[in-house]
Amino acid sequence: MINVCICGGGNLAHAFAGMLSLNPYVSKLTVLTRRPKKWNHKLKILKDANEIISGIFHVTDDFSVLTQADVIILTLPCHVRYLYLLKIKQYVSAKTLLLAAPSIGGINFVFENIFPDNPFVCCQRVPYICRIIEYGNSVKVDIKKSIDIYYSNNLLPKHKKIVANILNMQLSEISSFWPLLLSNSNPIIHIARLCEILTTHYPCLTPPLFYEEWGDFASKLAVDMDAELGKVMKKLNVTEYKSLLRHYEVSDYKNLTKKIRSIPAFSNIMTPMQKINNFFILDNQSRYLIEDLILGTCVIKQIASLLKITTPFIDYAISLMQRVLNKNLINKQGILDLCEWESCLEKGYYDIVFNKSIIKILNSITPASRKCGS
Repeated sequence: MINVCICGGGNLAHAFAGMLSLNPYVSKLTVLTRRPKKWNHKLKILKDANEIISGIFHVTDDFSVLTQADVIILTLPCHVRYLYLLKIKQYVSAKTLLLAAPSIGGINFVFENIFPDNPFVCCQRVPYICRIIEYGNSVKVDIKKSIDIYYSNNLLPKHKKIVANILNMQLSEISSFWPLLLSNSNPIIHIARLCEILTTHYPCLTPPLFYEEWGDFASKLAVDMDAELGKVMKKLNVTEYKSLLRHYEVSDYKNLTKKIRSIPAFSNIMTPMQKINNFFILDNQSRYLIEDLILGTCVIKQIASLLKITTPFIDYAISLMQRVLNKNLINKQGILDLCEWESCLEKGYYDIVFNKSIIKILNSITPASRKCGS
C-alpha cells in the first residue's frame, strides 16, 4: 500500500486521479494542482462508453504533501517541468520514486541533476489517451495495453513492482534514454498534422478534427520525418527504436492515414485553435506547439545537426511551425538558431540537459560546438 501524489491538473492528471483512486494498491492519493477549488474529490470516468465513479482523493496546492509521498507522478507540461522540480526539491525525500509521463525533453537528465539519489521511471508515451470532459469533475479515459518504460540505474526490483502495480498494464523496459528524448510520437505526429492544417484551407472556417480528418499529407510528412529520425537512431546504435509504420502496424503512409482515422480513442479530438474575427487559427500557446515542437522536434533537429545528419523534412516542418510562434528557429539553410531556441526554454534547462548531459555523451561520437546560431 502506497501514498501517491499526482503533480498537475491537465488531461493526464485527471486520468491518473480517476484510475488510481480505484487501484487497491494505492492507500492514499493526492492531486497537487494550482486550482484545487475547481476539483471535486471524486471524478466521473467515461471508459469504454460506460460511466464509472472514481474513489475519493485529496486535492491541494500545498507542496508539503510531497513530504509523505512514496511516489510522485509528474504530469505537468514538459516545458514547465524543470523550474517546477527545482521548486519542489526541498519537499521530496531521497527515497521517493519519481515517475514522468510522457518523457520527451530530457526529463531523465533533469531528474538525475535535481534528484541524484531518487529512483525514477520515464514512460515513453502516456499510459492513457484521455480528455477532460468537465474540469475537476469528469474525464474520458482509454487505457493502453502496453507502454515502453525507462528505469534509472538505481531503481530496485521493489520499485519495478510498485510501477507495475500503479500502471497495471504490460510494460516493456527500454535500456536507452534516446527513444525518450528523440520520440517519434507527438514531436512528429502532432507536428506533421499541424503542417497539413497550415497548408490546406487555412485559416479555417471551423476547427478541424485532429485525427478523424487526418490526411495523406500529414502521413507522408510524418513518415518522411520519421525516416530522418531513423538515421539519427542508426548513428546512435539505438536498437530499440520503432518506426511509425512499425508502431502503427501499417505498410505505407496511405495505410497510416486509414489507421489513424480509425482509432476509436482518437475520435472527437479537436485541433487546438483560437478564433480571430470569423476564422480559426492554430493556438500558438497549445502544448502541440510549445511542448511538441520546442522540446521534441527541435531536439531531434539539434541532435541530428551534432551528428552531421541532414533533415530536410524536419527542417520544413520547423520552418512552417515557427511562423505560428512568430520565431526564427531555423533558417533557409536548415540551421537551428540556438539563441532563438533557448529563448523558448526555461532558464537553465539547456545547460542541464545539453551542456551537462547530452553533449558530453555525443562528444564521444562527434565534436560538439556550443555557440549561439551555430
